[in-house]
Amino acid sequence: MQYRDYTDIYAQFLTGFADTRKPLTIVADCSNGTTGMVWRALSLPNITVHLINETPDGNFPAHGPNPLAEGAADQIAAAVRKHGANLGVIFDADGDRAVFVDNTGRTLPSYVIAHLLFDEHKPPYVLDLPTYYIMKFIKYERMRDVRASQVGTRFIKTTMKQCGASTAAEYSGHYYFSDFFFSDSAILAVIKILNALSHLPQSLAEFYDSLPTVQIANFDIQLNKDSIEVLKELEAVLGNKAQGSDHLDGLVLEFSDWWFLARASNTEPLLRIFLAARNKQDIEQNTAQLRNIIENV
Repeated sequence: MQYRDYTDIYAQFLTGFADTRKPLTIVADCSNGTTGMVWRALSLPNITVHLINETPDGNFPAHGPNPLAEGAADQIAAAVRKHGANLGVIFDADGDRAVFVDNTGRTLPSYVIAHLLFDEHKPPYVLDLPTYYIMKFIKYERMRDVRASQVGTRFIKTTMKQCGASTAAEYSGHYYFSDFFFSDSAILAVIKILNALSHLPQSLAEFYDSLPTVQIANFDIQLNKDSIEVLKELEAVLGNKAQGSDHLDGLVLEFSDWWFLARASNTEPLLRIFLAARNKQDIEQNTAQLRNIIENV
């Protein structure tokens, strides 16, 4: 059997997307997964890269393979501040998800990255339901160009192809591109964000601060009853107060100052809840309200 290493070929392909117009510094946390070998082969113009946890190790000694896990971004936040970097990114183990931190070390929600990517690409765009309603809630000025999709890779790709979308994003940190075969690539997302940042007149933190304030919560509730009945009860209790509703993937109810999405897990007996409001007090109050309704079905 003949072995051939395609890493350099792939890195050269990715480098072709680079269009950074000013020097930038990035810290990339590879989470002891697969992206380190690709990053070492990349040569991006105007970009200084500091790699951490770049050696593959299935024991994941640094912080585990999930970049959204509590505490996972602590190391990269400190490294960004240490190096005075313009941004940082932490990958999951297989390199298809990316979670970004700004130049102050703050973890950025995926809607911020979607906003930047959309500014760099032609419409239309696709978002999974949680991100779609976050963008709608902050009154993203180009919502007319955005299509909503059910959560999940299969649904995102199908929706992209149906509407001819250039770019898509999921709440979980997956970013998809039509010029990447309608597939997701975390490293390509980073390259495109570097391009976008090099075109901005402000820092990444300043861009984030310029967006409307929104508080986001997501959590799971274990069920010992049928999820369809729970969703029906939520709509029966709260639907008459809602200003809008959506049944594309579970149940979305929109109110003047908050909204929620409740959708059943495809693999576990639980309900996944996404919730957004203007402040933490409203998040806490409405979380308690939802839990009370669900627990009393």
